[in-house]
Amino acid sequence: MKNTLLEDIQVNYFKHAQTILDSIKNELYEHDRYNVNYSLAIGATNSKLDMQGFAKLIRETDKFIILNEHICCMVFPFTDAAQGIKAASNLLSKFEIRFFSEKIYIGVVNAQTYETPMKQIEKLFEILKYAIENGMQNIPLDSTSFEAG
Repeated sequence: MKNTLLEDIQVNYFKHAQTILDSIKNELYEHDRYNVNYSLAIGATNSKLDMQGFAKLIRETDKFIILNEHICCMVFPFTDAAQGIKAASNLLSKFEIRFFSEKIYIGVVNAQTYETPMKQIEKLFEILKYAIENGMQNIPLDSTSFEAG
């Protein structure tokens, strides 16, 4: 199942990246214009998940983007890198209570760390693939959690 998830990410990467870019236009504008920081988190499961049920777990200020039945993206506005990891950890705790038998892979990136939104999204998927390949489920990872080659 791990290979299926990795294949899904590889095959649909550009579609998913475009969906994320289209969904964060307001955040991109606020970041460019007013230097408002935000974090992105990506989550993936091996099994089909009720993404609408998962979406109900986020804070009202956050945004939930469904990419497909296995992968979603969350936007945490007004967060720095540490706050983005904390927001992902809090969401993970709620996820584990509601979907206790499910494993989820989570990657987190912050806007101020990357030059362009596309670089941010590339790193987001790189972290996600690393988590899947190394069986690091139910742990929010960011770029400081590993050294990707």
